[in-house]
Amino acid sequence: MATPSERVLHELSTLTGQQKYDLLLELLRGTETWQLRKLYSEIAGLLAVDILCQVPPDVAEKILSYLDATSLCAVATCSRGWRQLADNDDIWHRLCINQDYVKFEYLTQQPWVGRSSHAPATPPSHWKHVYAQAHTLDWNWRRGSYVVPPLLKGHRLTVTSIAHDGDLLVSGSRDNTARVWSLQTLECINVLEAHTDSVNDVAVKDGLVATASSDGLVRVFNAKSGQCLRLLQGHMGSVDHIAFDGKIIVSAGADCSIRVWEAQKGRLLHTLTGHSQEIECLLLNGNIAVSGSWDSSIRVWSAPYGVCRLVLTGHTQVVYCSCINPSSTRLVSGGGEGIVRVWNLHNGNQTATLAGHSQEIMCVQCTEDLIASGSADSYVRLWNYTGTCFHILMGHIGYVRCLRFRGNMLVSGGDTRRITVWDSKTGSLLHTVHKQPSLLHCMHTTETQIITASPDAPGTICVVNYW
Repeated sequence: MATPSERVLHELSTLTGQQKYDLLLELLRGTETWQLRKLYSEIAGLLAVDILCQVPPDVAEKILSYLDATSLCAVATCSRGWRQLADNDDIWHRLCINQDYVKFEYLTQQPWVGRSSHAPATPPSHWKHVYAQAHTLDWNWRRGSYVVPPLLKGHRLTVTSIAHDGDLLVSGSRDNTARVWSLQTLECINVLEAHTDSVNDVAVKDGLVATASSDGLVRVFNAKSGQCLRLLQGHMGSVDHIAFDGKIIVSAGADCSIRVWEAQKGRLLHTLTGHSQEIECLLLNGNIAVSGSWDSSIRVWSAPYGVCRLVLTGHTQVVYCSCINPSSTRLVSGGGEGIVRVWNLHNGNQTATLAGHSQEIMCVQCTEDLIASGSADSYVRLWNYTGTCFHILMGHIGYVRCLRFRGNMLVSGGDTRRITVWDSKTGSLLHTVHKQPSLLHCMHTTETQIITASPDAPGTICVVNYW
């Protein structure tokens, strides 16, 4: 015998569509409220329309392209179909472009050695994987998740300078040598031993190493083979500073002159004179070379033509440091009088005077919008280009000797073995590197590492890995 439910269902199957509708409507009107709520919870899923799966794929992609990464990840958890749509490689590629993450594509080929618990699982799409890796790296920098491998040792005396390009790190030392290291394996690739006196400065570009020495010589080496390719002779005394862009070498010596060389042939192109005292800082930016001196002046040179374009006067003591903004329109300099000055690189006009430090300026760095200055007064200051100080960063004891921007972060290094990472927008402290094992007087940063050199002897190099 059929049950009541079976009889009703049988009768219902014999009705027309309109008759079914009228019958169900009458049944619902006679149903209690709690029954209606329970009934709705049962049929809600049947009433839902999966809009993403109903529209053409290109329309679904357009809809999802308006979402940020967090929202896309939430969409991917809803269903298999939505996950497939949300993992679209073109969408994640655009997100990587917007976040400037495309440059981190190489991270997908490297082993991750950080400590964050946010390392991604096996990725469903290439660019989503790139985004996840880059986001993890940023997380490590901001939260202070890093590892400090053993120190790089080999120099017998103080390390005077360091430079890096890609995977190559080069260090110069008072032991008359330069060493080439791999930043990936942290092993010494070559020891460059041709100089007969202290190596004061080094530069590396496209597999070539340029060294400046107290023996009065500039040498060019092949980084991988260690072979000395060029011997550049001309300075009358110690060569203290060097800059190299792969084609042109610019060197500054104790003879107060600057010399411009052709790297491939070793030919002297120009001898630049004008400073009356020793040159304290030197940089090369495209076709522009900038020198700061103990004579309190800054000179801007055309490296290809060998002429002085601008003489910038305003500092009253030695010019310790300088930098050029990314668009190459402004120069920032720091002097022994404790003043940071901003100059227009087109006409040489001083556009701003940044006063606030109480002692000499040891280092400056700049982006298109921000200027950072580090001083012997133990403070780091963040300014805009009109001279307004936004933040005063306190925490160092002794000299602040090194500054480096990394995106919206600023890394500062100073005495007492202290390296500090700040949010350059808010001025807040992100973290302090507590495992820096030695003093530092040189510091470089890559996208994944902080590299420091100690003033102690024997010389050591410390690498802090955020990946």
